[in-house]
Amino acid sequence: MHRSPRSLLIVAIFLVIPPSAEANQAAPVGGQAPNESSPTMSAEEQAMMAAWQKAMTPGPQHELLKRMAGTWYFTGKFWMGGVDKPPAETTGRVERSLIHGGRVLVESVKSEMLGQPFEGHGWAGFDNVTQKYWSTWTDSMNTGIMVGYGTCDQSGVCSFTNEHPDPMTGQKKMSRSIVRHEGNREFHELYDTGPGGKEYKWAELEFINSQTPDCCRMHCCCCPEGVRPKWCKCKS
Repeated sequence: MHRSPRSLLIVAIFLVIPPSAEANQAAPVGGQAPNESSPTMSAEEQAMMAAWQKAMTPGPQHELLKRMAGTWYFTGKFWMGGVDKPPAETTGRVERSLIHGGRVLVESVKSEMLGQPFEGHGWAGFDNVTQKYWSTWTDSMNTGIMVGYGTCDQSGVCSFTNEHPDPMTGQKKMSRSIVRHEGNREFHELYDTGPGGKEYKWAELEFINSQTPDCCRMHCCCCPEGVRPKWCKCKS
């Protein structure tokens, strides 16, 4: 008998999730012991279960997300007025944590942009089905959302293609970003497309994990308040 994909999904969920102890200890009905044999699955149901099990199980790609968790500090340069003008510079703090059993990384960013407080929030993960990393980003300078998909090579270099609404045209716009993971440090480069379709780098950021032994030497925000230089602006 043919079953709909939804019914097969329900079967797969119940087969993947083990029954509770109470269910296993249910009282006999009518003096008969409960049937302890596993339900018989069709070949289609077995394939469904195997596919969902593969899709939901964290793999080696999720180890990269695990390494990104924790407290990070960053410095950034932003060419908001064009590449021919001096960049705006800022520093900030990033808190990252894992959810959904290590499947998704959530980050919260606090900084300052153009003299105003800045907050941003992002989610990131790896999709076993598409074999691609994905990310989302929202912040206090926009009411829209940016969604990106990308891949990472063995050296820890990740390339993303991002889609977001363009405030100037009201249309969807594509951009590109590159992230290099080097131990307790990250390097981000953000690219956009200007008039005439020419690509240019409009931002670069350098992140350092707060647990890095020489973090204070490399980023002033890592230093304890009594040691931190007075000129150092940090967001707690």
